[in-house]
Amino acid sequence: MSSKLITPESPLLVPPLLAAEIGLEEAVILQQIHYYCQISKHIKADGRRW
Repeated sequence: MSSKLITPESPLLVPPLLAAEIGLEEAVILQQIHYYCQISKHIKADGRRW
C-alpha cells in the first residue's frame, strides 16, 4: 500500500480559521475557487491561458 489515506482521493484542505469565520461549506467552495485559479495559470490552449 503506497498511500496512507483511507481513499485514493486527494483531501480538501480548508483553513480552520476561515471555516470558523464564514462556515465550512463556504470555506470549501472558496478554497476550490482559489485552487482552480492557481492551476489555470498554467493551462494553455491555442496560445492562450485559460
